[in-house]
Amino acid sequence: MTDSPDIGNTTRRRRGAVLERAILEVAWEELREGGYSALTFEAVASRANTSRPVLNRRWPTRSNLALAAIRYRLASHPLDVPDLGNVREELISYLKQTVARGWTFAMMFASQMTEYFRETNTTPHQLRAAIATADENSIYEILHRAVHRGEVDGRKLTPRIVRLPKDLLFNDAMATMKPTSNKTIVEIVDEIILPLVNIDS
Repeated sequence: MTDSPDIGNTTRRRRGAVLERAILEVAWEELREGGYSALTFEAVASRANTSRPVLNRRWPTRSNLALAAIRYRLASHPLDVPDLGNVREELISYLKQTVARGWTFAMMFASQMTEYFRETNTTPHQLRAAIATADENSIYEILHRAVHRGEVDGRKLTPRIVRLPKDLLFNDAMATMKPTSNKTIVEIVDEIILPLVNIDS
């Protein structure tokens, strides 16, 4: 007679990427619900049905775990801006999607990550730089499509200029504590970004 499978056996079968995804999803929920101050290895391990040593082998500190959870969440919800044939429309679409997805992150940085910044001796801008991965690829793709169309001067696409659209959104969110309006997004594109990279400027 064979033994019936139990929860413990099911837990042990989760390994590698499957287990890591489960842990990071739980860690993200803990961050979203209670902020960094409420994030503990014990809570994540219990909710993910695993053990603290499993977490510690992958993430030695809770700041490592928090960073991994935020990166995982962003990678799981990538921005998607297809070729619209017009850099202005693509930039506006990109920034609208950024606001729709990123408002939770902006408010988390502002109100729930104070302890993270104190513990790691970092700033919100440093955290943004640490998690900027796929989103940076999206904006590069948009701008380089524009270069090939002859809409943008590729020589002007410095790293700072490429980061500027999202920097302006982030600063607006921190200043107003509200999602950036569509009107402001259009102003950012028309009055700041395009004049900086326009071939004729």
